[in-house]
This record gives sequence, C-alpha cells and structure tokens, in this order.
Amino acid sequence: MNKNNAVLTLFTLLMTMCITACAHPRPSESPLSPLSPPPVHTRPATVTPASIATLTPDSTWTPWPTPTWTPISTPTPQPSPDFPSEAVKLQGWPSLPTTLYFIRDGSLWRWPKEGQTLQQVVAAPQQSGSSSGKLARLVFGPPPTGVTAYRLTPDERYLVYTFVGATFEPEMIVLDRVTGASFPISTAINFEYFSLGMPSFDITPDGRYVVYMAWNVRPTTDSRSPGVGRSVVSPNTGGNEYGTIFAVDVQNINREFELGYCTSRSEYEWEVRCDGFVLSPDGTRIACSDGRGVWLSDVPQGSPRLIAEHQHRNNFCGVWRVHNWSPDGKRLLIDVGCFEGGYSAMMDVDTGEVREIPHTWNYPGPYVNITWIQNGAGLLVNHINLASGIGPAYLVQVSAEDPAQETIVISATWPGAVWPTEPHDLSNGRIGFTNQQCVDSTGMQPGIYTIERDGTGLKFVSPLPAIPCYVSEGIHGAFGTVLWSPDGAAYFYFTRDEQRASQTNLLLGLTDGFALWDVRESLANAHTFHWQPPYSGYWR
Repeated sequence: MNKNNAVLTLFTLLMTMCITACAHPRPSESPLSPLSPPPVHTRPATVTPASIATLTPDSTWTPWPTPTWTPISTPTPQPSPDFPSEAVKLQGWPSLPTTLYFIRDGSLWRWPKEGQTLQQVVAAPQQSGSSSGKLARLVFGPPPTGVTAYRLTPDERYLVYTFVGATFEPEMIVLDRVTGASFPISTAINFEYFSLGMPSFDITPDGRYVVYMAWNVRPTTDSRSPGVGRSVVSPNTGGNEYGTIFAVDVQNINREFELGYCTSRSEYEWEVRCDGFVLSPDGTRIACSDGRGVWLSDVPQGSPRLIAEHQHRNNFCGVWRVHNWSPDGKRLLIDVGCFEGGYSAMMDVDTGEVREIPHTWNYPGPYVNITWIQNGAGLLVNHINLASGIGPAYLVQVSAEDPAQETIVISATWPGAVWPTEPHDLSNGRIGFTNQQCVDSTGMQPGIYTIERDGTGLKFVSPLPAIPCYVSEGIHGAFGTVLWSPDGAAYFYFTRDEQRASQTNLLLGLTDGFALWDVRESLANAHTFHWQPPYSGYWR
C-alpha cells in the first residue's frame, strides 16, 4: 500500500508540473482605438517546477559518434544575363509616352515625355570633408545623402520628398514646381522612407495635404493642431512598432491634424505590427492595418474607425495587412496572414467584408503577382509553382464583385511553355505581361507579350534578357521586375545580379514594339523610378 501511494503521489506531482508549464496565457479582451491604445497586457509569471531526480537503470552507456565536418562547397557563379542584341544604346533622350522620374547620386531627375533634355528637379547637397562630428555613423559607412524618396501629384506641380544633407539629418520638404517655392515640414519627426515595403509619407492628389507616419510617436493632448483634443496618451500594447499618422496643410504648414494612432498587439505569442498606411486614390481617406485590424480615417478630419478586426482568435488564418486601394476607392487589396503562408483577398471599405482571391495561396513559396484593372472592376492574378520549374502557371482575371468569377487567360494547359509574370491592364483592353523563362528552359522566347483578356491573340512585343535559371532547394526562378507606365504604353525592365550587387540591367521599351533601348549606361546608378502621372490607388 505504501508503494502504491508513493507512485500515485509522484504521478500527481508530474501532472501538476505539466499543467503549470504548458498553460498558454490568453490576453484579456479590451477595445483598441487608434487614438487611445489599450492597456498593456501583463502575462502571468512563469512558474519553474522543481527538478525531480530520475532513476536510471543500469546499462552500458554508448557515446555519441564524433561528427564529421564537411566543408561548405563554393557556389558556382552564374553567368551574366545574355542581353538582347535588338536593344540599341540610347542616343540622347528621346520622347516617351509619359514622364519618367528617378534618383541618381542623391539628385532627383525628370525625363520629360517630350524628350530632348534631362532635367534636374532637386540637386544633391554639396559634399564636404566634415563629418559633423558624427563619426559613429562612419564606422558602418555614411548614410545616403540627397533625395532618398519622393511623391508627386498627378499634375506634377507639388512634390514632397525626403532629403538628407551633409549633416545627415533627414528632412521632409515640399516643392511647388510652378512657383519654385520650397519649404521643410518642421513638425515631421521620426519618419522613415519605407517600413516593411509600405509608405511612410504621401501627398493628396490636389497637393493640399502631406500625410506621414511619425514612428514611435504617441498622440498628444496639446493644441498642436485642430482635432487633437480627443487624443489620449496611453502605453503601447506590445512590441515597439507604433506611430501617429499626421496630415499637414501645405498652404499652412502650422496646421497639422492627427489622423490616427497605429500600434502593435501581442497575441498568442505573435506580434502583429503597424504596417504604415495607404492613401486613397482621391486623397480623402487613409487605410492602415495594425495590431487590432484594418482602420479607415478621413483626411484631414481624422475620425478613425475600425472596419475589420483580425480573426486569428478563432482560427490561424485571419490577420489582415493592407496592400493597396482599388482605383475606384471601393475596395482594399489585403494580404491575409495564416499560421504558415497566406493568401490575398479583397475587403469592402464600407462593410469590411473579406473575399478570398483564388490562385493566391503563397506557401511554401510560389510566385504570385496581383494588379488591379484600371477601372477597379477586377484584378489580374498570376500564380506559378516554382518548385516544379515548369509550372503549372496561371494568369486569370477575377471580378471585384465576386472573385469566384474568373476568366482564365493562361493556364497550365495553355499551348507552349510560358511563365506569365508582371501582368498589367493596357489602355487598349489587352493585357501585357512578361514571359521570363530561364535561358536553359524550353518554351517561348523570353520577352514582353500582350494578349486579349479571353486568352486569344497572343502577340510578341520585344525580347528580354536571357537569365540563367536560379535553382535553390528545388525552387526555380529567373525573374526581373517590370515598371509599366500607367497606360501600359511603355515599360521599364530591370534585374539585379546578386553576385554583383552594384550592377543593374536596364531595358526600356515601347509596348507597340517601335523602340527597345539599352539604358544600362545612360541610367547607370539610377533607382526609385516613377512614371507620371502615377497609377492611382497604390504605391508603385
């Protein structure tokens, strides 16, 4: 009897240890306002059970074998892409369908659609030998100086850009290109150029307001701007990614409006962070996603409101992340995060209703690209299984009203081996895309193609560089990036050689096939390209 009691006592102690160690605390529910963060969730203290001696039966101990060190093999360098011989080197600056902007050596440049002369919009700062006493930064190399990011109004009159001078202190500056007047936004603090691929600043299409995210800044209760009185100072709820979104009146920079507070939230050992914001196509609203869900707020009035709360409490597939607006301003394209992987969906901004977009599941790593049709009536979606190296490949058009209604443009059964990537809705009703086959693959020639929306009338436009196929753990890929002009009349293609990080291969062409230029020398070291007017509704 004493022996049985001892066994029962030991079993009860072990069960108590498991319950104590395995319990998963759940944070309490509390409302979250972007201007009033909820209280900090305090986790229960973790109890460490006392160790218990374990009886080990007598046995002969077998030592672990000594591991054998295998040197890491040196990767075989990939040859450089085979640039198409049809591309001619640029002679001067020919006319383009629309104006092209870019940054080079800290200066902002404008290639006007009329061509003839390249125009410098903002000059880089004068370089000096002084380090302004900030030698700590020089240990890792000095930060970039000059223009680091920029946004323009569709009429090109107003420009807002971030600028780093010789003192390495970043500024946010507004330029009126008609009057030539420029002024810094002195209240803009703690801004970044991008965060997780999302913008940290923008300007409304009419040029009236500059909207920016002040990271690690909580709302205030002073009289800094109209509409701030209702904001409340509260501790941040988990994590260190938070900020306040402001709108500055360009006609009176002393008028600054708080649009909302964006903060992180810790839940089930996850940390859902603030992801920045996106400005609506008409500039009257912003959308942002943070630790609670998706928010809308008016410009400049504020009045933030939660339109969709995260659903990950009920399942492990419902964390929203705003991607961009539809061109008509009725919907948001969002990324839906799951425990592993995720997919894309459309969210109605009036109801918060979420509808999944087919062919967008992105685990364990296919190629997925989504772009809006210009009138916002639907989306172009392409999905490629990279693990197989030969597809299946899909290019479909889905309806904005009902994503389940899809028209297959190219599918795995489509004649010819083609990988349709970088799709774009052209102004003539056709679809432009790239076929980026590896140089050692069979199938159609790598190049720019156009096709009708019903999958007929395939047309070859111009060749692309033949890129050696990148293979890693069964994943095949050879993808560059295409920056289409808003109407699709021109395209800018570039790839980066990972083994030569400073080298960028540049190809500029007209979609009608009239011209194909090799601009590797003319636009060497240039980056951050934007066609004008911008494609409304989202960042490019």
